[in-house]
Amino acid sequence: MVISVDKTKWMIFGPLPRRMSTIRVNGNVVKLVREYKFVGIWFTSVKRNIFEKHYSVKASKAQGVAHACFTVDSMIGSLPPKEGVRLYMARVDPHLISGCEVVPDVTSRLTALLEKPQKRYLRRLLGLRPRSMRAVLFTETGLLPHWAALPDDHYAKAAYLSSLQLSAAGSISWASDLRTVLASFPTPVPCPVSALESAESIDNLIAGVQLSCETTLRDQLNRAERTYLLRKRQERGEDGKLKNVVLCFRHYLRLVSSPHRKAFTRFLLSDHSLAVVALRYPGHYRKYHIPRAWRLCRLCLLDVEDESHAALVCTAHPGLTPLREEFLRDVFVLQPSLRHLAMTRSANVFLGSLLLDRIVTTRVAKFVHDVLQIFETKEMWVAPEHFNLEGWQE
Repeated sequence: MVISVDKTKWMIFGPLPRRMSTIRVNGNVVKLVREYKFVGIWFTSVKRNIFEKHYSVKASKAQGVAHACFTVDSMIGSLPPKEGVRLYMARVDPHLISGCEVVPDVTSRLTALLEKPQKRYLRRLLGLRPRSMRAVLFTETGLLPHWAALPDDHYAKAAYLSSLQLSAAGSISWASDLRTVLASFPTPVPCPVSALESAESIDNLIAGVQLSCETTLRDQLNRAERTYLLRKRQERGEDGKLKNVVLCFRHYLRLVSSPHRKAFTRFLLSDHSLAVVALRYPGHYRKYHIPRAWRLCRLCLLDVEDESHAALVCTAHPGLTPLREEFLRDVFVLQPSLRHLAMTRSANVFLGSLLLDRIVTTRVAKFVHDVLQIFETKEMWVAPEHFNLEGWQE
């Protein structure tokens, strides 16, 4: 075997010796480096995590590609979500999972570098704001969060078995890092060393990661007040039966009209301009917190300005009532069963049925868009600080 000196480098991991040695090959000095790219993976000897540069390089490339994907907006208008997901999987995701086979995400600070371009891309694709819930980015598109990527087992047999032996002995190894990552998931995945010893057990482990991801996202949706419209949502499976599906590409993201689709998405996922969401956090000119009960409707000041009040209850604007009457006539023709719900259920329940019924989605999206436009014609009412009475809770 002939060693190329020009292509060969060496590194020192850990404390530097007092006297530096020199390595020679055929009389030629091999260069000592702090960082080096080997088989597509960046290594560094001057950081606590030897793969830190790999994370930063790949995160930067992913962000650059993500920006490039949206340049098509200037030529075709708003990028449709379905095509946006395909572009993400083809151009952005390869950078985010680069090296995942050998670099388990054991450092949360570095993992956050990869999560940032993923969240930015999906928020822009769906038309959501920076403070939207992270969970809905994945429940609506069917993509997995970055922390749910599980490396598979295509390593050289000897190195793989050696890693398992080191992990079983309590030593640092790739297998130990993998077990640490799985244990750190929001819903931990048990991973004894025996779970890595056969193809069948690894398949079970991968299924466990998928289940962990779905469980975590479902719990986040169930706990959050903002996602009450999503809790009982069902999708029709391949067998034709309705069932609760946490991760999938949602039907409303196929709406043709970009303004209507984005308005519907923001409305359903509680990332719109109504007071119940917009006043949730302090702003530049308002440093105090406004309890939910004081986020009153800007038009009538009689109730909280939330989704059901704006769409189905408020009559303080002259354009709302005729708009609502025309909308209800249309949806009752498209889906007659909704008439009974409108007469017997609360506004919240009826609104949930409207938003999740595929037959009327196109008409509902236009209605939501028009309602939000009416509300945006008037400045939001903000309770003065002295209204923030002690005892009001979120």
